[in-house]
Amino acid sequence: MKYLFVIASLFLLNSGFQAFAQQIDQIHDIETRVVAICSDKPDTKNILGTGFIATKHGLVVTADHVIFDEQKNRVHKNLFCSWPTYPEPLWFRLSITKRFKQGAKGRDIALLQIIPDSRVKSYPFLEIGDEFEIGDPVLITGFPLVFEKIYHWPLFRRGTIASTRYKYQDSRVIVLDLPAVDGYSGSPVFNLRNKKVVGIIKGGSVQRKGADFSVAIVIEKTDLKNWGIGK
Repeated sequence: MKYLFVIASLFLLNSGFQAFAQQIDQIHDIETRVVAICSDKPDTKNILGTGFIATKHGLVVTADHVIFDEQKNRVHKNLFCSWPTYPEPLWFRLSITKRFKQGAKGRDIALLQIIPDSRVKSYPFLEIGDEFEIGDPVLITGFPLVFEKIYHWPLFRRGTIASTRYKYQDSRVIVLDLPAVDGYSGSPVFNLRNKKVVGIIKGGSVQRKGADFSVAIVIEKTDLKNWGIGK
């Protein structure tokens, strides 16, 4: 099965300049833990996709195809992220920590690092978990390209895990009963049952674009250990 790579999301959200890790008590807390990724210069016109902050030190998890330029067959240069602060976002440079996909092989995951500066000492982040099952309610958030322009506020979308038994290439995937709308690529799949991220939005079927299903790459328990999360 081939998948449509979902592109361009913008996450310009309401948060303060002093950011600290805390448990997700309200759904709107997710807004301040998602970033927009762009290239070349810090400009929303150059949005490539989305990612989410996974540690207080600014580790960003996204889909690898978000940062890969297929036309030039190389990674996009000069990566930036927009961290949602109102009324204007804070922009940070990004460095690539690790890519898990090389060519047609590997998993569609990339780790980026916010290059620190004096403005923020600690980032709010989403906790990653590996417990999920069929029927779990999930939430994704992003900026699907459904209006005449991209607005400063994300759209949340609620769905259900439809299956956990599928694999795609080198990855175990979660099938969601959500259509793959352009703009959600790299977004976290937030499990409402345990309030943890269990996957990263990849896309939907190229051959059946009208299908009401999409897939997300599963974040495995070994990933957490390898990434140094939870130590």
